[in-house]
This record gives sequence, C-alpha cells and structure tokens, in this order.
Amino acid sequence: MLYVACTDRIKLFSFKHIFSADTSADCAARIGKYGAKYCASGYAYIMLQVGQIVASGPAMTFSTISLDREATPDKLVIGEYSTSPGAGLWRFNLDSSTRLPSSYYYDAWSMPFSSVQGVTTRDTKFWFHSSGGVITSGETIQDNYGKLRFWNGQATSAVKVWTGAYGAESLSYFGDDSSSPDTLFTLSEHPGYRGVIAIQAADFD
Repeated sequence: MLYVACTDRIKLFSFKHIFSADTSADCAARIGKYGAKYCASGYAYIMLQVGQIVASGPAMTFSTISLDREATPDKLVIGEYSTSPGAGLWRFNLDSSTRLPSSYYYDAWSMPFSSVQGVTTRDTKFWFHSSGGVITSGETIQDNYGKLRFWNGQATSAVKVWTGAYGAESLSYFGDDSSSPDTLFTLSEHPGYRGVIAIQAADFD
C-alpha cells in the first residue's frame, strides 16, 4: 500500500488496484466516469484508495509520515506541523502481515521546534526538517533556508543543527542496501526550487 498523510487522516492506496484512464481532451478536467470513459484529470492511471487511518482518541494532525525499520516490529513515524514549538511526534508498531499500525502509540514526543515538515527516526536516532518561510521583498533565499536537526534520543544530549532546504518537507531514511551508505531523502516544495534531495545520514548525526 501507499500511505499518504492528509492532515486529519492517512489515506491508503493499493498497488494491486491500478487501472488505466482515458487521456483524451474530454477527461482533461474530469474525475470519474464520463459517458463510457473513466477520467483522472487527464492522467493515464488511477490508483484506488482502499482505506484510511484516523485518530480514535484526541485529535492528531498527520502532517508527515515515515518508516523506522531499525527495531522489530517496524514503526510508523507520524509528525505534526505547527508554527509554534510543541507539536506532536508519535511512533506506532506496524503489524508484519497487514502493515497497519497498532491501535495505541509505541511512544510519543513533544518537539521543541516550530514548523517541522519532516521527521524520521532510526530507533534512538531522530532527524527533524523544519521550513524557514518564503522569500519576501528584500529577502534572499539564504534568509529562508530551513533547519535540519538531529538528536540521539538522550535527555542530556544537545540537538545538532544544520542548514536545511528552502521549502523543507518530509524526511525518510533508507539503509537496507549494504552496498551504499545509509541515506536521508527529503523534498523542497516552493515553486522554482522543487527537488528531491539525498544526503548521507552519517554526515548528519
């Protein structure tokens, strides 16, 4: 399944349910069945949503999600966006068969940073990517770079800080391929500066 964070829920899409769609002009601005055609705003394929995950207790904001494969079982990492410090970070155990999270979180944290757009963990290692705003009159891109932070999970340890991306977004960790260094992937979102960025995790811990 494909997990998509959608603020008030996580939508689940199935790789087993991908269908062709009509790409003619009739479908350019339509979604769903139109006459004998199936439209997806001009796109060639449709991926069906097959479920969703919502909070059953206090409200949670699903701003960013990632996967922690270091421990057993794997954990789904959920981060909350807020313009003020104190946003939530939760980790849920994932069922090895269904790949769905447990009904109660494994652990929960309050992040002392604002504007966190991406969080990923590797057991006791935590990375945070915070946005720094949009260029306004009189500013340069350097004035609005985000922040990439690392914490080793120890209460007495300081948080390390580096310059992040302009328009910082989600973080994910890939370390399953022993032939290459462990890698952090992130995104930048502002028009004209959008990109996928890969960095060596060991350089930022």
